[in-house]
Amino acid sequence: MRFILTEMSTIISSDNYLSVDTLTLTSIKIDNNMSSEMIDQFFSNQFPLLTILDCADTNISTIPELSRLITLDCSRCRNIINIPILENLTRLDCSECEKLSNIPILKNLNVLNCQLCICLINIESLDSLTYLDCSGCINLTSIPYLKNLTSLSCMGCCSITSVPENLQRLSYLNCSGCGNITSIQALPCLTYIDCRECYNIITIHSLPNLITLNCIGCGSLNSILDLPELITLDCSECGRLNNIPVLPKINSLNFDYCPNLYPYTIPLKFLAKNVDLCGLPENLISDAVMYNSLNLEYIESCLNSSDTNHSKREFLEKLISNNVLVKSAGKC
Repeated sequence: MRFILTEMSTIISSDNYLSVDTLTLTSIKIDNNMSSEMIDQFFSNQFPLLTILDCADTNISTIPELSRLITLDCSRCRNIINIPILENLTRLDCSECEKLSNIPILKNLNVLNCQLCICLINIESLDSLTYLDCSGCINLTSIPYLKNLTSLSCMGCCSITSVPENLQRLSYLNCSGCGNITSIQALPCLTYIDCRECYNIITIHSLPNLITLNCIGCGSLNSILDLPELITLDCSECGRLNNIPVLPKINSLNFDYCPNLYPYTIPLKFLAKNVDLCGLPENLISDAVMYNSLNLEYIESCLNSSDTNHSKREFLEKLISNNVLVKSAGKC
């Protein structure tokens, strides 16, 4: 996420770095052809008004302590080892700073992009932070307490073992590829989860406002519970999942390659779609059947009853003939 409008910035290059009036600069972009020596010499000046610094893709090795700086983009600066404490900084992009190991306490920081900082092992508690993307930080072991965080992307952070339950304002979570996370739970404001290929996740539950859940390829997932507001669910390739809970608001459901899923737990409109029965009239089945009560015992009683009309009997017989139901369904 690039948030600096570089076309509004003064370009600092090898042609002008000695002549520009640094006392009046408010927004600058460092040309990526400048040597580290030129950059160091340029920053030996005073910058009393500078609020935006874009030094992405340059040879800069040290970020100067600029007291009024609000926005800093130092992404892909391979020589940066640390970020100084910048009291007024609100936005920081330090993505792909391969030697950076720590994000310090920046009390006013709202937005932090630190993707692919492969040496990053620690992010301090940042009380003002609302947006964090630390995807690909393979040595980052935990997400700190961030009381105002609303959006978290930590894709491929293979050393993270949990999503903290104290992220009480979190509404967006993308933790796909985090192979050591075992559960996601008790986050009251969460509305969106992408946890694809979190191979060790076992349970997802107690998320009262969750609307969208993508858990494709979560091979250990065996429990999805207490998601009353869920509208969209893709649980394809969840080999151990055997039950889909009652989801009163669901309107999009994909469960391809879930061999252990009990069909009687699936809402009939999705079950019919997945066994190529869309052409059959769902309104012929009672409400009890349509909403997660479809089981072998019920079907057998209907087929044995003289009160079952021809169309309903034909529908139920086709369900059985397509091997939709198994004997274990009677446990429902």
